[in-house]
Amino acid sequence: MKLNRSFIGFICVVLLAVLVTGISVSAKNSLPFTDVPDTWYTDSVAAVYSEGIMKGVTATTFEPLKSLTR
Repeated sequence: MKLNRSFIGFICVVLLAVLVTGISVSAKNSLPFTDVPDTWYTDSVAAVYSEGIMKGVTATTFEPLKSLTR
């Protein structure tokens, strides 16, 4: 699967933030999003959501594969 640079950059920033701050989350219990499967980036999405850094596109969708703009 081909991932765009924006998404890869987003994941790198999130992982760095998790490592630096020591955020610990249980992704399966803390996400209301139906479009975030249990995969390698699930914990990162849960971390930014639980800390209020990012929110979903809607109450039940995060759209992790959508292009990210500044």
